[in-house]
Amino acid sequence: MSASTTSAPAGDLRGLAARGTLVNAAFEIGLTSLALVKGFIVAAFLSRSEYGIWGILVVVLVSLLWLKQVGIGDKYIQIRTKNGRKLDVSRK
Repeated sequence: MSASTTSAPAGDLRGLAARGTLVNAAFEIGLTSLALVKGFIVAAFLSRSEYGIWGILVVVLVSLLWLKQVGIGDKYIQIRTKNGRKLDVSRK
């Protein structure tokens, strides 16, 4: 193995990072576009009242998922045993 194949020059790494950023940006744009199209498709098949209910359900579910991510993690949960002692189940 030669030394040129084991280590890449800094310019190549910078180019790889830039290319990865562009690929990730294109992927995110594609996902957002699909979500937009999905919204229009759902709107086409539902009546106004059904679309309103669907919208409320989506908002509630997204809010619950967000609260779950922001909430208290398993790391800080303590369980009380039957005799009243605290059992620490924190993960280290």
